[in-house]
Amino acid sequence: PEFTEAGAKPPITWLIPGMAVAKQWMFETAGFKDVLKITKEEAVEVYEKWAAEVKAEVPAERLLVHQSQDGWPPLCRALKVADADCPSTLGELYPRGPNDREN
Repeated sequence: PEFTEAGAKPPITWLIPGMAVAKQWMFETAGFKDVLKITKEEAVEVYEKWAAEVKAEVPAERLLVHQSQDGWPPLCRALKVADADCPSTLGELYPRGPNDREN
């Protein structure tokens, strides 16, 4: 299956001249072979390569690989927010999107 080309169609190309060229450069720089035919498999491959590069480059003590099911506590710790001020302590639920999974 191919992803839609939302950024390569009007009105974006009308509003932002050069958007198609910039988008092509961005995707090619990221490692996509054919910007107009990005498959889900290729997107996953490029993402996993990028994630591995980030994990190799960023010191472990400065890196947070956050999963939405982890909720607020890891974010609060990484941002050095006091436990008393962390949204989970204050009863605020972690925001969930329609694609979030409970597992």
